[in-house]
Amino acid sequence: MILVHQERVVEIMDSYEQVANGIKVKNCVYPDCQVIDVIPPDYVIPDKYGYSATKSFYIREQWKNKKEQIESDAKDTLMLELIEGGLI
Repeated sequence: MILVHQERVVEIMDSYEQVANGIKVKNCVYPDCQVIDVIPPDYVIPDKYGYSATKSFYIREQWKNKKEQIESDAKDTLMLELIEGGLI
């Protein structure tokens, strides 16, 4: 099963508890989420992947943009360290 909020996979779980203010999974309560009874593939990572009935599992655009930003920041940091270290 997966827990989804606005097509974002929030949690992958075997069980959950419906409580007054949301859905409780692993001692955390998630409001405004829905449980979908599907078995996710092994590669699915919460937050990175989204899920919808029409698209199934997919990598979220926000994740792609975040990944590009992280890669860009890492390259900038590496170049700065090489310059400051006198290596280039």
